[in-house]
Amino acid sequence: MKVKVGETYVYLRNRSCIHCARQGQKMSFSKQSPYMKPPTPFEGSILGGLQEGRTITIRGWVPQITKSFNVNLQCGSKKEADIALQFNARFDKPPGYVICNTLKNQQLGENKQKHLAADLRGSNFTLVIIVTRDSYSISVDGFHLLEYKHCLPFGQVDTIAVFGGVQVEYISFENPNIPPSAPNLFSEAVGWLTSLLKPSPPEYHATPYNCSVPGGMSLGRSVTVLGVIKDKAARFDIKLCCKEGVAFLFKPKFKDGVVVRNSQLKGSWGREERSGAMPFCQGQAFVITITSNSECYTVFVNGAQLFEYQHRYKCLESVDFLDVNGDTSVIFVEV
Repeated sequence: MKVKVGETYVYLRNRSCIHCARQGQKMSFSKQSPYMKPPTPFEGSILGGLQEGRTITIRGWVPQITKSFNVNLQCGSKKEADIALQFNARFDKPPGYVICNTLKNQQLGENKQKHLAADLRGSNFTLVIIVTRDSYSISVDGFHLLEYKHCLPFGQVDTIAVFGGVQVEYISFENPNIPPSAPNLFSEAVGWLTSLLKPSPPEYHATPYNCSVPGGMSLGRSVTVLGVIKDKAARFDIKLCCKEGVAFLFKPKFKDGVVVRNSQLKGSWGREERSGAMPFCQGQAFVITITSNSECYTVFVNGAQLFEYQHRYKCLESVDFLDVNGDTSVIFVEV
C-alpha cells in the first residue's frame, strides 16, 4: 500500500500501518527537494526547520586556488540573523582545517577547530551534518570530523547559506527515520516504531519486498530502508533496478564479512566491488539510505556515509524499481 505524506511516499503492506504515515505528517516528515547546482553565494530555506535526526548533505567541488569556504545554518535570512552553526573550512595550512562557531546577537562564541583528514582542494567532497539532541554531528567524505554542541536551539534554524571558494553540486535534506541516538540498537528502534504505531505493533514484512521509485533515481534522489536482519543471516541485498537489469546491487555477505556492490546490465554481471568494512550485525536493526549523485550512488548506514558506487548505468531517471531480498525483514521504506 502506498501512502503519501506531504511529498513523501511511504510503502506499507496493510492498513494497520497507516497510523505511522499519519503520525509522520504531524512530525514534519514531508520531504524537501534538493537544491541542484545552486550558484554561490547561496542562501535557501530549510522547509520545516530542523528536527532531531534531520540530515543535511552538501556535495560539491573545491577549486585548487580556494582559501576558504563557509556553510552556515542560520536563524533567518536577514543580514543580522543569528547563526547556529558556522562551518568554516580553511586551507592556509595544508591539509586544511575547519573552524565551527556560533553567532548570537552579532557576537561570536568560542571557536572549535579540527584538522581535515585530507586536502579537499581540487576534488569533490561530501559534507554531512546530522542534527542530534545535543549537537551537530559533522562528517566529511565519510569520516567523522567533530561534534559541535548546540549554542542556540536547533528548532530556530530555517536557512542554509553557502559561500566562498566552493562549487555546489547539490544540497539535500533527509528526515529522521529512527532516533539518531540509537541507530544501531534493535530494541530502541523497535520501541520508537511501536510508539508511532500504537495501538498496532510494528509489522515485519518478509522478503522479497519491492516497490516503484516514482521519477527514478534522479540527481539528489534518495531511498531509505529500515529493517531487521535475521539472527542467523547469511546475506541480504537491496537492488535498484531498471529495464536493462540491476543498476546497483548492495549485498552484505556475513560469512565473507563484506558488502558486495555490482551491476547487472543486459544479462551480465560486472566486476564486484568489495572494499570497505562490514557495518551490519546479525539480529540487529539497520537504516540504509542510498542517494544518487551525478557520478555515483552514496550509501549511508545508520547515519554514517560508508560507500560510493560509480554509476555504470547513467540513465538515472530510468532506475525506478526497488527490491529488497534475503535474510532480513522490512519495517519501513521511504522513496
